[in-house]
Amino acid sequence: MGSPREKNPAGAGQIIVGKRNTRITSRGVSFVYYLLILLVALNVLVVYAAFFLPSGIMGYRQKHRQVKELEVVNDRLRLKNHLLYQKIRKAKTDPRSQERLVREHLGWVKGDKEIVVEFSSSQSP
Repeated sequence: MGSPREKNPAGAGQIIVGKRNTRITSRGVSFVYYLLILLVALNVLVVYAAFFLPSGIMGYRQKHRQVKELEVVNDRLRLKNHLLYQKIRKAKTDPRSQERLVREHLGWVKGDKEIVVEFSSSQSP
């Protein structure tokens, strides 16, 4: 055995590596080969899941867009709610605002100085 790596004549398919007599059989090589194939397949599945499943990156981006859209809607509703709150508070405390609301919504007039004329949009033949 002149070189550090040569075939062992006693065992078919065995290789002696270095001086430690480490033997690698063809069965061991095939096991490592199948293990490598299995790990590559698992990596492919993990990459597929990370990018294309709904719980992956694409799903995350879609959910992130939905959150941003809902935040915009929420901000608009918050502003509208605040304006309505101010309008209600003003209607409860300000007599002029109360009078204006009664005139607009109930059609009331103040004294003899106002004339209300209503036009109907439907015409009968």
